[in-house]
Amino acid sequence: MKHTDDKPTFEIPKVVDYGDLAEITAGQSSGSRLDATFPNGTPIPNLTFS
Repeated sequence: MKHTDDKPTFEIPKVVDYGDLAEITAGQSSGSRLDATFPNGTPIPNLTFS
């Protein structure tokens, strides 16, 4: 087995500004459409999130 004294390199973390959080998250709105998992008319309390 070959042994090397190479140390792993460290990359300084970068801060990235993706813009306005409310805009990115759509202001936490509940939306107007459901995906295929829930039929139209499903009451909001019956929705499940994982």
